[in-house]
Amino acid sequence: MEVVCTELNNHRNHIADSSKLEVLEALRTLKLRAVETQEATLTIVATARHHTSTVDTAHLPRADSLCHAMSRYCAAALGETVLEDIQTMVIPQYTEQRFLQFDTNEAEYDEDGERVYDKPRIIVFGTANGLKILHESQDWFYDGTFDVTPKGFSQYYTMHCRIDKGELGVYTLPCLFILMPKRQTCTYV
Repeated sequence: MEVVCTELNNHRNHIADSSKLEVLEALRTLKLRAVETQEATLTIVATARHHTSTVDTAHLPRADSLCHAMSRYCAAALGETVLEDIQTMVIPQYTEQRFLQFDTNEAEYDEDGERVYDKPRIIVFGTANGLKILHESQDWFYDGTFDVTPKGFSQYYTMHCRIDKGELGVYTLPCLFILMPKRQTCTYV
């Protein structure tokens, strides 16, 4: 005698929830914008929440959770930039205005025509306007962090200056952004 086992459909019957479709569409739009635009993640999330109905917004995850999820999605979709060697890294110029102000990676060649890199690479970014403001200011401030540097660099360093705008007040403005390769005193001198 043969035993046949059958299983009934275990799907529960429930009323369709149209908000789930709108939430799924909002999440799809979020992911698409996160990958295709240069907008900040928080801006994308805020815009999506603004354009979603109040009822459907209640079904969305919290804003901070959405931001983290979008960051993870972008990292997975776009991939992480792998920097093999900071000496051979090429920095493209995307705009008419010069943003790369200084790079110690000057072209030097040995007798065989091979490029030689004998100095640690220091890269300085800033606008012409930032340099002008820095030149005109008498008060300069420096700040550095080791936490947010790209691979191959040890410190992200910024130069700020104080600007007195009279009745508008006094402002401190970042003028130069520097990537430093080592945490040694000789790098700063």
